[in-house]
Amino acid sequence: MTAVTTRAQSTGPESAPLGRDAELNRLLALVDAGGGAALSVRGGPGTGKTLLLDLVAGYARRSGRRVLRVAGCRSEFGLPWGGLHRLLRPLAVGAEDRPAALSAAFGGSAADPFAVSLAALDLLSAAGRVDPLLVLVDDAHWLDEETLDALAFCARRLGGESVALVLAHRPGAAGGSGPAGGLGAAGGLGALDLPELELGPLPPELAARLLAREHPDARPVQRDRWLRAAAGNPLALHELPLGRAEHTGPLGRSTHPGPLGRSTRTGPLGRGAGTGPLDGVPVTPRLAQAFAAELFGLRPTTRTLLLLLAADTDSTLAELLAAGALVTGRPLDAAELLPALDGGLVTMTAGRPAFTEPLLCWAVYADASEANRYRAHHALARVVDATADDDPGADRRVYHRAAIAAGPDAALADALDAVAERARRRGRVAPAARCYELAAALSADPAHRGRRLVQAAVLSDQLGDRDDTLRAADLTDELPLVPADRQRVRLLRLAQHAAPAAPAVVRDAAREAATAAPEAAGALLLAVAEQSHWADPGRPTWEALRAAAGRLPDAERLAIEALAAPEATARRLTGLLAETPVPDDEPAPGDRSKLLGTAAGAIGQFTLAIPLLSEAVRRLRTQDREGLLAEALTERAWAHVLLRQWSAALDDAVEAGRLARRTGRPRCAASSALAEAAVQGLRGDVEPALATIAQVEHTVQPQGAGRLLSQVQIALGLTLLTAGRFGPATDAFLRLFTPGDPARSVLAGGWMIGDLAEASVRAGRTADVRPLLDVVEVGAERTGSPQTRIALLQARPLLAADEEAEELFRAALASEHLTGPFVRGRLQLSYGEWLRRRRRVADARHQLAAAQAAFTALELPLWADRARAELLGSGIRSDTPSTAGLTELTAAELQIARLAASGKSNREIGRQLYLSHRTVSSHLYRIYPKLRISSRAQLHEVLARLDSGNE
Repeated sequence: MTAVTTRAQSTGPESAPLGRDAELNRLLALVDAGGGAALSVRGGPGTGKTLLLDLVAGYARRSGRRVLRVAGCRSEFGLPWGGLHRLLRPLAVGAEDRPAALSAAFGGSAADPFAVSLAALDLLSAAGRVDPLLVLVDDAHWLDEETLDALAFCARRLGGESVALVLAHRPGAAGGSGPAGGLGAAGGLGALDLPELELGPLPPELAARLLAREHPDARPVQRDRWLRAAAGNPLALHELPLGRAEHTGPLGRSTHPGPLGRSTRTGPLGRGAGTGPLDGVPVTPRLAQAFAAELFGLRPTTRTLLLLLAADTDSTLAELLAAGALVTGRPLDAAELLPALDGGLVTMTAGRPAFTEPLLCWAVYADASEANRYRAHHALARVVDATADDDPGADRRVYHRAAIAAGPDAALADALDAVAERARRRGRVAPAARCYELAAALSADPAHRGRRLVQAAVLSDQLGDRDDTLRAADLTDELPLVPADRQRVRLLRLAQHAAPAAPAVVRDAAREAATAAPEAAGALLLAVAEQSHWADPGRPTWEALRAAAGRLPDAERLAIEALAAPEATARRLTGLLAETPVPDDEPAPGDRSKLLGTAAGAIGQFTLAIPLLSEAVRRLRTQDREGLLAEALTERAWAHVLLRQWSAALDDAVEAGRLARRTGRPRCAASSALAEAAVQGLRGDVEPALATIAQVEHTVQPQGAGRLLSQVQIALGLTLLTAGRFGPATDAFLRLFTPGDPARSVLAGGWMIGDLAEASVRAGRTADVRPLLDVVEVGAERTGSPQTRIALLQARPLLAADEEAEELFRAALASEHLTGPFVRGRLQLSYGEWLRRRRRVADARHQLAAAQAAFTALELPLWADRARAELLGSGIRSDTPSTAGLTELTAAELQIARLAASGKSNREIGRQLYLSHRTVSSHLYRIYPKLRISSRAQLHEVLARLDSGNE
């Protein structure tokens, strides 16, 4: 530990602010140096300047130093020498103790600035000779210009003195023309070239730690909303959570419509605009006051323009000036905004002003009176340009009209409905939900209010905001909903729990959809199908769902049916999926591709599912629909697992699990955990994988979530097979075929029949499995699942009689359907073992070496060890590399070989060469057999021998 760090730890009982250790250490080093230097601490509102000065002051006093401290005072900003008087008063209490120049200045007489500054320096120097002196100036931007000039004079002359000076101020602040006028551009601090310590926003990981420490019980989705809104500002991280109870309406959002415009979450305008980055996060008075202080000293017209910009951050400069003229009653020009530009409050790009700090936007809005907000929205509603009803300007105009509505307004509520629908079609789900909420608030008709609240609840669920979903759903309880909407609310509530809905509930919803309006029917059927996807609802429900889905387009109809009864619709859906592209203009971008991708996975068409789900992931990610994103990633993770694409599966499973836990999707959380455990187990982390699987099974077993229980058996079987526990692995896979078992899924059993066959051969239980081949063959013919056909290629030779096995092994290895190094390596391992046990050692060696190379390249150590053991049994050492094969390597393969031999992982190699880690793995899969090696250590040996010229 360094000495500087020790100083930071010795500041007393108060610890350094999280993430400010380096800044505190630099200030303490200035104190320890004994003086003779000055430092400028620059940071925006809420960045922790005052807290750092508090800690430094305490440290200095405990170290025997004298501390003089003053803070700029807004009320004395225009009072000449006011700040210097308060600073130096402890050194010269009476008039007889003051130098004449100071007495003249403090007495209100004309004073020579040079003489006053020199007298101040003499006083500070004399005090420093008695005890080392630390001068701390906080909020220097509020000091009068004369005081700033005097402090600048002193700072330039501290060399050799036992005086240290620290001045804390805001960026673009004070000196001469107020906080928005630049920090003493012509004099004061602006004329002093001080070393500077800048306090910026906290890095995301530190901001998350600070928020978790101060609010450990907050829900993850709410914590993420605060993190986005705070943007690393320490004060905002502390204050934003405190405003949730006092300043929110029935949906947990601000009771006022709030500012409109660009945000980190897109807003109601559907073009990157919205209710601002703090949508749903009310600003506390303390936070608003801290940022609104930036406005002090600005002209009223400038403040008016800033309020207009805060009310609609999509405004152009021309719109602001036109609206400002309506508010002030006189024409305005761009010069009125110059003080805000000069002060760093706003920037200007292509005729569009923008706040430099999102929190400043909300502070300006919160600081304004209700009357001034009304005037701002009223003026903007008049000047916003709109050429057509679907023009973004029309949407903005509607929003401003809503902001000034005095009570229920049916026409305005209808207009907000249209804005919400356009936003939803553009993929702007958060603003669409907000508009439905506003429309509900403006609805006098209870039926219309209920319909809009249902829409808001559905969209909030897609965003992953469980609290807003349930609040909106609860508000519908006493409202007259149509039956389809009542069923949607019911299913929404059930989706928040791990247990699937009861079959009767799902069946009732499916039947209700048959008589609902087409759009409501489609949405309700999708909810029914998603419930059915997790647990078999039974044939009556499927029949009701099929009857209700008849009005939908073919692809959507078959996809919804497939989620409930995949085997019955697999062939028809496969044909449609192969012919049906996902259009760019789908009604809700990402929804259709997610539905079709999920359905493709349900019928075992994983190579079709992954592109569809990848398109959904891309679109949902850009829309912040984290709830649906968690679902799409979970489905894609399992598609990768069942295609044996382990690295991709792990990446998706980890992200899906994080999002599922954050957005309150327990089924996705459990499913993604099982996918992650399956990859863990295959990579050799057997015990942690088994622990995760057991925990998930314990949770979902009583709930009857059949799909999750099937996934439990798949993950468990793969892990046990990898660990060499072949009997239990056989038992796990057999449960997929056992009648009456809640984990039964013959379709999923077909995908795993190759693994089951391998486990049963090693466990001596092939008699239990052979009868299932006919069942799987029939299923493969009915569904056309490529994955089932590949699994059968793997299973047939393992379960065949000796006289048929070899031909089946060779046919499988020659098949064009046998793609992917893991499945091929497994088959080569099984074939090599079969050959060795029949004393055909030479033939076995080739298969076993290829298998070991594949497993090593894929970083599957237990599988590689099994192949290595078989090679040793065949009389060949697998660690006898040769450089002869180096001549067969391409330039790219040789480059990858050298990087791998240097100890770099596949991911590190990929980053260096701009390749995916899967591409690197494929290269190594081809490299190892050429060199007759199976590990990176051997690769290093081969290249070392080549470089030394010994080969």
